[in-house]
Amino acid sequence: MRLRRRLNTVLLQWFLLLVVITGTVWVVSFPGIRTTLVDERALLARAIAHALDSTIATASQDLDRLSADLPAATNDAAARLHAFRLHSPFNEATYLVDAHGVIVASDPAGVAPIPLSALGDHEGVTPRLDKPGGAVVALVQPFKRGTDDFYLVSEMAVAQSALRTF
Repeated sequence: MRLRRRLNTVLLQWFLLLVVITGTVWVVSFPGIRTTLVDERALLARAIAHALDSTIATASQDLDRLSADLPAATNDAAARLHAFRLHSPFNEATYLVDAHGVIVASDPAGVAPIPLSALGDHEGVTPRLDKPGGAVVALVQPFKRGTDDFYLVSEMAVAQSALRTF
């Protein structure tokens, strides 16, 4: 009986020693783990922001190039808009609007344009806009052709966007 009691005492001592050592390691390393976790999340947020910035900047540059090379003929312009829409993350709709808000060419046909008041007077991305088909974000590129002002607009549906995962 005495041997059993000694074994139980020794096992209890080892168990308590293990608990104390584990607790000490946890208390000492927890602030470091938390700091590392916060740093890693901040790094991930910066990487995501950089990826989004690059995607939008690339799409904006492509839209700028398209506005410079857009043909004057409506059918030719619609074909170029279609090609742009297929390769852009802003793939909901792409259209050319004149200074009065009338669509000159679009892909797909029959798209409802964003009001001129939301387009602004310089290139950029609009805030989220509610349209009958759902919320959209648009990339806008104003340009001149001769003396006339035009807006080249490319929309992205917020709900179906590949960027939504970010």
